[in-house]
Amino acid sequence: MICILDLGTSKISSILVKDEDTKPEVVAFSSIETSGIKTGSIINIGLISEDISKSINELENKSGEKIKDIIVSFSGEQISSINSTGSVIIRQKEVTARDVQSALNMSSTLKVPNDKTLLYVSPNEYTIDGQPGIAEPIGMNGVRLEARTHLIYCSQNTKENISKCIEELNDLRIKKFYFNQLGAAESVLTQDQRDLGVCLIDIGAGTTDLTVYKGGSIRFSKVFPYAGDYITETIATSLKITSTQAEEIKKKYGCAVLDSDSEDTLRIKGTNGNKEIEISRGKHFLKLLSNL
Repeated sequence: MICILDLGTSKISSILVKDEDTKPEVVAFSSIETSGIKTGSIINIGLISEDISKSINELENKSGEKIKDIIVSFSGEQISSINSTGSVIIRQKEVTARDVQSALNMSSTLKVPNDKTLLYVSPNEYTIDGQPGIAEPIGMNGVRLEARTHLIYCSQNTKENISKCIEELNDLRIKKFYFNQLGAAESVLTQDQRDLGVCLIDIGAGTTDLTVYKGGSIRFSKVFPYAGDYITETIATSLKITSTQAEEIKKKYGCAVLDSDSEDTLRIKGTNGNKEIEISRGKHFLKLLSNL
C-alpha cells in the first residue's frame, strides 16, 4: 500500500493506493478543508497536524488498513528550480546503473542558498562522448557520461515544519517529499504531449504551478503565489463585499475569456445594511481580469 498526502492551501487530501505491477488501484480517498496553510507555507503547525490526523484516520476507517508510511506532496512559493548537468568517466567502458547515479549526483552539486534543500532530480537526457538525446544509457559503451537534469528545490524550513506536523502523530513516518505538480503532470498529460512539448498550469487556492515539458522531460517549473484566493480577494475588494460573496460570484460567473459586450447584469446583496448593487458582468469582470 502507498499513502500519498497532498498539502494544499484550502484542503489536505490523501489517497491510499494498492501498488500493483500492472495498474495501481485506489483503495480510499479523503479530503479535509484546512486554513493552516497560506500560499503553500504552513502558518499553523497545530492545526495542520490535526487536519492531517483527520485525513489519515478517514483513510484508515474507509480501507481497514493501518497507515504508517506516507509520501508528502506539496507546493509553495518557496519552490525553485534550475537545469543542470553532471558528467563522469565511465568506469568499465560500459555504462552501469552506478555510472548513471554518479552523473545524476554530480548534476545536483550546484551551490544553492543555505535555506534551500534539494527536493527532486528529474533526468532529462544523457550524453555519451558528445552524442546527445540518449534516454537510457545503461549498457551502452563510451568514455564519458553526462546527465542533463532539472533540479527542484524547496525551503529547508518548509520541510522541517511539515516534518513537525507529521512527528506529532507518533504512528506516521515520511517516506519521501514530492513536488505535487509532477504528480499532476503524470495524471493529466499523455506521453505524446510531453514528447512534443506542453505547458501545464495548475491554479489552486494559494498558488499557481507551471511546468513545461519537451522531449518527454520537464524543462521548466515555477510556482506563483497568486491563485484562486487572490482572485476572490480582488473581487471582494473591488465590489466592497464579503469574501464569501466574492467566492460565490467567482465560481458562478467567473470566466477566463469574457465578451466585453456581454449584457448580463449581476445583482449582489449589499453588506452591513447597504442596498443591493448591480454591475455589468462583461465590463466589470474584464476590468478585474486586466488588473490581476
